[in-house]
Amino acid sequence: MPTLKYYTRGRVVSRSLLVISVLASWIGLLMCGELPGQATPATPAGPPAAPAMADAGGTAEYVVDPIDRAQMRNREVPRILRGTGLAAADGATLDEHFTKYVLAEWSQPENIDNLTVYRNKLRNSLKSVRSDAVRTHLNALILAFMKDRAEKNYHPAVRINALLMIGELNSAYGGGRDQPDTPYAEAFPVLVGEFVSPTQTDAVKVASLVGILRHLRDGGGTAPGDRNTLATEAYQLVTSKTAPGRSAAGHAWMRALAAEALGELKVAGNNGSVITALAQMAAEQGIPFSARCAAAEALAKFNLRGAAGLDASSLTSALGRLAADACAAEKKAPSPSARRLKVCLHCAAAGLAAVAPLDSASVAKVQAVLKPLLDTFEDRRLSDDEIMKKVSEELPKLQRLLSS
Repeated sequence: MPTLKYYTRGRVVSRSLLVISVLASWIGLLMCGELPGQATPATPAGPPAAPAMADAGGTAEYVVDPIDRAQMRNREVPRILRGTGLAAADGATLDEHFTKYVLAEWSQPENIDNLTVYRNKLRNSLKSVRSDAVRTHLNALILAFMKDRAEKNYHPAVRINALLMIGELNSAYGGGRDQPDTPYAEAFPVLVGEFVSPTQTDAVKVASLVGILRHLRDGGGTAPGDRNTLATEAYQLVTSKTAPGRSAAGHAWMRALAAEALGELKVAGNNGSVITALAQMAAEQGIPFSARCAAAEALAKFNLRGAAGLDASSLTSALGRLAADACAAEKKAPSPSARRLKVCLHCAAAGLAAVAPLDSASVAKVQAVLKPLLDTFEDRRLSDDEIMKKVSEELPKLQRLLSS
């Protein structure tokens, strides 16, 4: 099933890009002060290893790594990166160059606004490495370095980008969409550890989820223990309707990412508890439709044929409720959007298709009502107003079916 797309001001964007975009906005908020419910990170124990930086308001100090700019002219590094092997002395040269210059640049005050650029440069440098031994050495070095920055009192933008970088490390590079890069396996337990950490900030947890989802989609994250830890935490997040100190919108967004992780893990839980939780979230009124759609799409990734312990009628009703609520909400919207509604209805339809093996008769009744609506979206001759007129005609049928 293709990745769910969201419509934003006339443009189609994938959820992964949306997450990165929102993270960038979140960084902006953090630069002005901590988000609600986010405690200021504690200063690392022991003597400070680097100077500190005051933020714009002078209320917080962040660690800044010492930097050796003479390393910029180290001519041995290009030779090593282009080479086919790694001598012991070469490893020490790389360690000094990357820790004292390349990676140390990230925490410099003048670079905070350009960390995406630095992350892209580092990613491209790693991709150009010829030797597997050199790539393995650098991956281990960057993983340890970035984990430390994500956990200590560095600027929030540094901490977030550190986790994003960890999630982007690769052990091998593919040849395009059909041959994706192979995620660096050693990064997965670190990403899961940051996600489940009770002391980590929400913004960093979200950054870790971005990497976790990438690992799950591209063949990483195979260690059973880490997957079980992730599944437990994601399930708890999906089933928690509120979180102390976290805004409702922020919590719904994190629940959506957790639902997506559960869909990638495909672990149904005892008596289908995960499936039930995803269906309940899809039907949950009062949270954004983007979160409800994420739950429905996650449910659609499960093979439920022969599954036991599930209430098929409740699952069907929950997904039908998502469709009905989306239609009703779009009708009332100041500027109704057929494209936005289409996303929700396709997610509901995908979830229903997954539930069909459990109760084909009940699912077929809901599908029969949804089909005319879904077919309407495929007629490009119709305007949004004409599509919404069709929605107004079909919605009562769906509402009557769900209330019967």
